[in-house]
Amino acid sequence: DQDVETLDDLALQRRGIGNHAESVLNELAARWPTNVQVLTALAQVKIGQKEWAAANEIAEAVRKIDGQSNVANQITAAVLGAQQKYGESVNVLQNVYDANPQSPQSLYALVRAYSQARQFDKAEALLASTLKANPNNADAYVLMGITQLSRNEAKQAVANFKTAMEKQPKNPGGYNALANYYISQKD
Repeated sequence: DQDVETLDDLALQRRGIGNHAESVLNELAARWPTNVQVLTALAQVKIGQKEWAAANEIAEAVRKIDGQSNVANQITAAVLGAQQKYGESVNVLQNVYDANPQSPQSLYALVRAYSQARQFDKAEALLASTLKANPNNADAYVLMGITQLSRNEAKQAVANFKTAMEKQPKNPGGYNALANYYISQKD
């Protein structure tokens, strides 16, 4: 019974933190209504609270600000992903990536969406072309490894995490991914 109270207290505490963050972001958005970063953070809070309509309204507001359609599309894709509409999320993020293929953020978002949609071949093909163009891209090696873990290809994933560490020893991505993999195997 005490555990239930503790879990309820924890849930209330987390809800309180989320409400506080939302309150602060609402104040910032009121002060700077055209600040895309503030609006994006507020949309993320709304997505976390499963307030899809509110997050989509923010995406539309961002879309109207200086043609920030890529950011708005990323918000829309995040809403779709949170709703487990992965195919639709992929379509939106494909448009974002096509509009700006040099953007690491759009690449990584599209790869994650492909993985969520269980379209691993497409994710790996996109990462392979990225690595062909830039063989020192540690983040792409990490994403390739994460995609391979989703396919139960642990040996190849570990090799990619280690390659990421070799290519960019100061980038924490490979170390974090490898540590998370080993922790997950502890059981």
